[in-house]
Amino acid sequence: MTTYTDRQVENLLSAVDRDANKTAAETVRVFVDAARGRINTVPSNSRAMNAAQRGEAFDHTRVALFRQVIADLQRLAPVQRYVTDQRRAQMVPFYEAYFSNYIEGSTLTIDEAQRVVFRGADVGKPEDAHDIAATYEIVADHAGMSQRPDDADQFMDSLRDRHRVMMAAHPSKFPGEWKVQRNQAGATVFVDPNHVPGTLRAGWEEGAALTDPFQRAVYMMFMVSEVHPFADGNGRSARVAMNAELVPANLHRIIIPTVLRNDYMSALTRTTAGNGPEGLHRVLDFAQNWVARGDFTELEISDRYLRATSALVDSGRADREGIQLRLLKTGELEELGEVAYPATTAPPPDGSITDVRR
Repeated sequence: MTTYTDRQVENLLSAVDRDANKTAAETVRVFVDAARGRINTVPSNSRAMNAAQRGEAFDHTRVALFRQVIADLQRLAPVQRYVTDQRRAQMVPFYEAYFSNYIEGSTLTIDEAQRVVFRGADVGKPEDAHDIAATYEIVADHAGMSQRPDDADQFMDSLRDRHRVMMAAHPSKFPGEWKVQRNQAGATVFVDPNHVPGTLRAGWEEGAALTDPFQRAVYMMFMVSEVHPFADGNGRSARVAMNAELVPANLHRIIIPTVLRNDYMSALTRTTAGNGPEGLHRVLDFAQNWVARGDFTELEISDRYLRATSALVDSGRADREGIQLRLLKTGELEELGEVAYPATTAPPPDGSITDVRR
C-alpha cells in the first residue's frame, strides 16, 4: 500500500464496501489497515506486510542486493583459520582498533596510539585519542565480542551500544542513535533514515542463510556498511560487526592495514554496484591470512611485523609504487634485519586518505 496515497486507498475501500458483501469488505479493510501499519493482527509470510505492521519500512532494492550477495558468498569455499595460540594473537585487538580508526582519518601514530591505550597518555589529540581508546575497549572485550545476537533486535541493540561508546566524544554525531539525514559517498546514496531499522532487520534475517563464520563476517560488514545506519562511525561499526562473527568461532580476526585501504574500498564499491562480493571476499581473506601469520605476542614484535610486511605504507603510495602487503613465511620475520617505519605514518594534512564511506 506504500505506492498509494491515503485518498486513493480510501477510494478503493469505498468501492469494496459498495461492491462486496459485508464479510468480504471487512476482511479487506483489516488486511489494508494491517498493511498501513494501523493494526497488527494479520499473520503473514510477507516481509513487507510484517514490516508495515511494525511500522518499519525497508529498502527493497538493498534487501534484493543482500540476497544476491548471500547467494554468491555461498558458492565460495569456506575460510577456516583458527586461533591455535592465543598468546600470539593477544595484541591483535589493539591493531584492529588502530587501523580501523586510521582508515577513517585518525592522525595518531602507532606510538601515540600505544601511549593512549596502554598508558592513558595525553598526546594532544583528544578526539582521536578517545576514538581509539573506545574502539579498543569494545574489540578487546573478548566476552562481549563472543556473544552473537540471537535475533535482529539484539543485533541492532549491539550496533547502537557499540556506536554509543565509540562516538561518545562526538555528540554532534548522535552516538548510539540512528541517522536522521541521508548520507552518501560519491554517487552512492545509502539507505533512507526512515528505512534503517527495517532494512537492518531484513538484512539480519536474510543473513540467517549463511552458516559459515567467514562468509557471515564478510556479509555483516558489507550489510552494515551498505545501510550506513549512523551519521558517522559506520565503517568502524561495520568492521566490529565483521569480527564479532569470527571471534565466537575462534577464527582469526580481520584487520585492514593502511596499505590495503584502497583495495578494500574498491571491493566494497564493486559489491555495492552489484558486481558480486568475490573481490571483497578475496581482500578480506588476504587480510585475515596476514593476521593469522603474524606474531602479535607483544607490541615491539608486532610493530616489527607491521614494518616487515609493508602494512603501514600509505595506500596511495602503494598503488603508485606497486607496494603490496607481504605474507611472510614461517620464521621469515626472525631472519629479517631491522625494518624502518615508512617515511610517513600519519594521514597527510589534506586528508586525502580519509574514508569516504565513514
